[in-house]
Amino acid sequence: INNQSFIQGVDLVSLENRLSPPGTIRSDLWAQCGHSILDFPFLVMGFIVMMTVWRAWELIAAVRAALPSKNQNDVRKCVFKQLCWLIRDTFFLLPALVVVGTLYRLPQMLGQFIAVLLSGGASLTSNPILDVESCLMDFPARGGPAINFSCKRAVLQNSAGQEGDVEGAPSSP
Repeated sequence: INNQSFIQGVDLVSLENRLSPPGTIRSDLWAQCGHSILDFPFLVMGFIVMMTVWRAWELIAAVRAALPSKNQNDVRKCVFKQLCWLIRDTFFLLPALVVVGTLYRLPQMLGQFIAVLLSGGASLTSNPILDVESCLMDFPARGGPAINFSCKRAVLQNSAGQEGDVEGAPSSP
C-alpha cells in the first residue's frame, strides 16, 4: 500500500479550514499556542541577559524600539542579538581581568575608559585625554587598598613636531 494513495484526493488545506476555519477562536488559539512555544527560548535568552544586568538596558531599549513594528520576529532578533553580544562581552572580560589583576596596565585602561565616558562614546583607539604620571598603591593593615593616580592633560605632537592639546579634550580654566 502506497502512503500517497491515502493522501491523494484529500486537500489538507480545506480539511484544516473545515476543522478550524481561519478567524475563529480555535484557529486563533492554535496560532497563539504556536507563538508561545516559539517565544519560550527567546524568553529564556532575555531572562539570561536581564539577570546579568550587563546589557539589560540595551535589551529594554531594543525591544521597545522593535515593538511598534507588529512583527514579533523583530523582537526575537533583538533578544538574540543582545544574548550574542553578552557572550561576546564575556570573552573580552577575561583579558580585562588579567589587566586588572596585574595592575601594570590598569591606569592606562582606566584612563581610556574615562576618556570614552567623557567624550560620549569615542573609540578606545582615539587619543587619550589624560596621561598618567604616577600611580601610588597603599595596602594598609586595616581597611581596603587605596590607589591614587596622578594625571595630567594629554599633550601630543603633530607631524611637524609641535606640541598641542588633544582634540576634544576639555579646556582647563
